[in-house]
Amino acid sequence: MVSSADLILVSAREHSQSVVPLYPRANRVIVPLRQAGRIAAEITDVELSESVTSTTAEGKIADAIGLLLSLRGVAGRTQDSGEDDIVDPYRAPVFVADAALDEIGQATRSLGELFQRAAYFGVAQR
Repeated sequence: MVSSADLILVSAREHSQSVVPLYPRANRVIVPLRQAGRIAAEITDVELSESVTSTTAEGKIADAIGLLLSLRGVAGRTQDSGEDDIVDPYRAPVFVADAALDEIGQATRSLGELFQRAAYFGVAQR
């Protein structure tokens, strides 16, 4: 599954460091969830229009994933790599779990909105 994935989202950079030695190809498609969410939120309609060339929803989403991956080193980058990690709620107070849920929610909403925009790109609105 890892070797054929178009996008791998991880909650902490250390997870990437565990996967890549086993599956070197994963280095091209693995992204911390929070970083992916920031990049997705920053992608403009112009960037999307230049990148989405497929005609099917699945293809358009794949195009959007390609765009997101191409922007890893450009947009949404942090100085401190730990800033991309989702706070670990294990054995922590409830407020830490709430913070982790917020971080996950923000990132997944941004990704969902990007994929929805991509899937409907070029479809006439009623």
